[in-house]
Amino acid sequence: MDLIESLYARLKSDSGVIAAAGVDDAGVAKVYPAIAPQSIDAPFHVFQVIAGITEHAMGADGGVRGTLVQFASWGKTREQSRALAEAVNASLKDFSGTAMGGSGGVNVSRIFEETEYMEDFEEGAAQEGLWVTRQDMTVWYE
Repeated sequence: MDLIESLYARLKSDSGVIAAAGVDDAGVAKVYPAIAPQSIDAPFHVFQVIAGITEHAMGADGGVRGTLVQFASWGKTREQSRALAEAVNASLKDFSGTAMGGSGGVNVSRIFEETEYMEDFEEGAAQEGLWVTRQDMTVWYE
């Protein structure tokens, strides 16, 4: 089971994220791994892996892995972007348990917030004049 697939499944089924992001023409929450479709209007959410972290021990490496993931919440206004980021944060921060995906699940030890909200106005974005709120989280999982 892939971590990204599990995070995607969790976010697109979370009622708070759905309420903040809305749904596309197919009725699926506007949450995307890596790249959002060009045809999607804001608000929408994109996330991607930034780095992997390995725990090392003198005898043998453990089975727990860490992954730093960046979440970007896009909106037509600062408030819309921030509301979506807060919904994502509420869904993931301090989560532990099985994050389900299409082929099983990933056993998440815990998700830690690494950076608080960073807001920007993106004039050169694919859709001109959008606000983006970014946050980074580390996901520890097996």
